[in-house]
Amino acid sequence: ILGAGTTPLLRAAKTGDAKVVALLLEHGANPLAAVGRGVTGILLAANVGTSESDRTGRRKTDAGAIETIRLLMKAGADINAADSQGRTAAHGAALWGLTAVIRFLHENGVDLTRKDSRGLTPLQTALGQAGGFGFGGRAGVVREETARVIAELTGVSLADARVQAATAAAAPPRGRAQDPD
Repeated sequence: ILGAGTTPLLRAAKTGDAKVVALLLEHGANPLAAVGRGVTGILLAANVGTSESDRTGRRKTDAGAIETIRLLMKAGADINAADSQGRTAAHGAALWGLTAVIRFLHENGVDLTRKDSRGLTPLQTALGQAGGFGFGGRAGVVREETARVIAELTGVSLADARVQAATAAAAPPRGRAQDPD
């Protein structure tokens, strides 16, 4: 996802390096910058657009991602921003099992029921419906703890959500979860 036009701030956000993000913001970095498809620093910190083969940010912690998001918000970035596929920071955090990030996003007003352009919510993403893994990006990985937390925060029955996920899994695939960036 990082390519032409990627700024140092966006690279630091993707790795969850809050110290570098803070330094760059202090020196005038644009907190509203985005890479292709509208992926902002907040989205990168939450792993939107990240693939299994992507090595950038592999050692990112929830704490680093949260502090990076907090710094970018304070500098004026929109915590509710979505990329061109409608994916929010909550979708990225759900896909990768960043449960503490999900809690932080919810505490800061992010709608955990917002659907992406394929009609998937962060809960459905945490239940593996978004794919994003394996050959062709079609395999889903269930993030059990993240799904449980999202269900609790949104008042949705996790059992009902699992039934819906199983029904959807039996249907023909709806496309890739991640674009090949």
